[in-house]
Amino acid sequence: MCRMRSAAAVLAALIVSPAIAGSAANWKSGAQLPLARGEVTAARVGSEIFVVGGFTADGTNSARVDSYSPGRDTWRQIRDLPVAVDHAMSAAWRGKLYVAGGYAADRSRLTTLFSYANGSWTRLPPMPEERAAAGAAIVRGRLYVVGGVTAGPSGGRALARTALVFDIARRRWSPIPGPTPREHLGVTALGGRIYAVGGRLAGADTNLALLESYVPGAKKWRRLRPVPSRRGGTAAAGLGRWLVSAGGETPTVTIRTVYRYDVPRRRWSRLPNLPTPRHGLGVVAFGNKVYVLAGGTTPGMCSPAGRRPGWRSARRTSRWRFDSEAGHGALAARVVDDVDAVVLPVRAGDPEEEREPAPEAEPALAREVALEHELPAFDSKVASRPLRDAVQEHLEGLADLRWELHDRALRHETGDSMSLPGGHLLRMPAPVRRKLIFACLSIAALALVLTGTALADVGRGAPRADSPNAAGIRDLYWVVLAVTAVVFVIVEGALLLFVVRFRNRGRARSSEGPQIRGHTRLELIWTAIPALILAAIIAVVFYKLPGIQDVPEAGAAGPRMTVHVEGRQFYWRYTYPNGAVSINQLVVPAQRPVYLVVTAPSFDVIHSWWVPQLAGKMDAIPGKVNHTWFEAEHEGIYQGQCAEFCGIEHAMMLTQVRAVSNSEYESWVTRQLRVSTDIGRMTFEGACAPCHGLQGQGIIGPPLKGNATLANPKQLATLLANGKGKMPPVGKDWTPHELASLVAYLRKEFVGGG
Repeated sequence: MCRMRSAAAVLAALIVSPAIAGSAANWKSGAQLPLARGEVTAARVGSEIFVVGGFTADGTNSARVDSYSPGRDTWRQIRDLPVAVDHAMSAAWRGKLYVAGGYAADRSRLTTLFSYANGSWTRLPPMPEERAAAGAAIVRGRLYVVGGVTAGPSGGRALARTALVFDIARRRWSPIPGPTPREHLGVTALGGRIYAVGGRLAGADTNLALLESYVPGAKKWRRLRPVPSRRGGTAAAGLGRWLVSAGGETPTVTIRTVYRYDVPRRRWSRLPNLPTPRHGLGVVAFGNKVYVLAGGTTPGMCSPAGRRPGWRSARRTSRWRFDSEAGHGALAARVVDDVDAVVLPVRAGDPEEEREPAPEAEPALAREVALEHELPAFDSKVASRPLRDAVQEHLEGLADLRWELHDRALRHETGDSMSLPGGHLLRMPAPVRRKLIFACLSIAALALVLTGTALADVGRGAPRADSPNAAGIRDLYWVVLAVTAVVFVIVEGALLLFVVRFRNRGRARSSEGPQIRGHTRLELIWTAIPALILAAIIAVVFYKLPGIQDVPEAGAAGPRMTVHVEGRQFYWRYTYPNGAVSINQLVVPAQRPVYLVVTAPSFDVIHSWWVPQLAGKMDAIPGKVNHTWFEAEHEGIYQGQCAEFCGIEHAMMLTQVRAVSNSEYESWVTRQLRVSTDIGRMTFEGACAPCHGLQGQGIIGPPLKGNATLANPKQLATLLANGKGKMPPVGKDWTPHELASLVAYLRKEFVGGG
């Protein structure tokens, strides 16, 4: 292939909005590309369209990158690509432009991959093989490089048979199956699929009309209805439900036709021609328009005498759009500013004379001279069974017939001459059935074993209830579990019974079983029973609910007491009626109702207080106050935890409820009002140790030993109250004796005696 001597600085925008797809269309001029060039690559990045590299008018490739703003209709030059390239591939993802491969100045194929963001280029891991004249698209964070030319077995050039996938997050390449090997094709993404349009095998005289799609993760590409005319050096873009293919070249003519593929309907329709024929162009979807940028105006192949062709440089920018004001009956055209040509489009709602591609070259549009010979697509009638893959919309491959139900298959047991050998297509062979049953039983046995292993460490199915409201919750749990278990056994048992009792039993598949047209009594029964079951569950819930919600005024050990509970990252703070405070351990008298006021500071996050043996879960929400209660029936220690994910140390946010005698509680709560290192140690272990470690060694927080802040009580109090960096304000609103106790403990452990 000869290098290009000139290029077109042409930009065109095609409006293909679904709402106005049936209106007239015309071209409109726009700002010209600052430097004319062809064999470019283009992609949309945010609110701009980037045009990268390509051949200039003197036949050299360029590292220049220009950005076009459709809203302002202006161009600006951005920082050049690190290498000069042509025939490169590009795509954009989350505000970044990715440019892969292409030809270098010495015509060697590149493996490079660059990304552009914030005014600078970044070199990423290179492709595992050379690639040029391919196409690229990004789907779900993965860059797909499809088709193109790569290195051959003996060091020459060869068409790539695989596509390359770059995981942007993991920065890793991997190969996947490729479409039909070809170069100079159009590649775009639409609806989570990759589409490959047109292309050629080894030169402009071997153009293809293929259209193939790929679903990420699939094993192969799927062939769709081909483009009505063969074309290489084309480009494509996806917009809404349409795939648009524009331009290209044949051995002697540059193509100006534009076709649109309706993905849901799987059919092509012709759109108005480009004002300037071109190949090696960029096609980008933006808003409700498809922009056609740059490209060469004459074929890029050498003449038979080996001379390089002359190029015509076009220095204008044009676009065309549908006129939404035109009537549906007549194809009217409306002239707008900077119009190069007025054309009459084929509207989406208009009927087509032939559903299949035309058997001969399509005539030019009205009042327009044909500029090319469009070759008809291969449209032979081929039987479906010998095909490995379907190549036409109306043909099916043999692999696609395996799961279809045909009338002739229903007759295989009746001796019909059209019966299929080997049984029905949907009937599972006996060895497969046996293997499937064995696999299901093995999975069920493994699940039971793992369940037993998981429960072995627990030692019981449900925690013991040591509070009246916890006992009510437990009773409701067992009632609902018992009812649902009985319903499950009845329903699943009836299902298995019907499967076995009313199975085929050798009856011909074409014969039907007895038909039940209606049974009023049976229908009333299976409607009334679920309603009665639901009513019974509701009655039990309303019966138990007062005992769960209502707080007794007094218990055997004394009247009700109120404790304020604050959930903070990552500890629980309890405030008692006399003003005493404890961290993570709630000390209460046994056999005395405890009313909990649960909340969280406005600067914190949501937590959930839960001690299963005493009460249900209760959320601690910033700015909102919730209430719950319990009455410990026995002295002892009850374990609890935060049941709402609250941050990186959520798993360490544990709590204890220690139920003691009434006299021991009164003595303990009085001591909590004094400043002591014991209180400081409890505060440190609850509020500080989850991040700094019990020995102050540092976990997600810095080490404490040798920290100068600990020697300054005023500075330490400020740090605890306000936080710093990733450290939350764990000590905000603490009482003076809490701060004094913590400071005394820290000075003893990590400053004076540390």
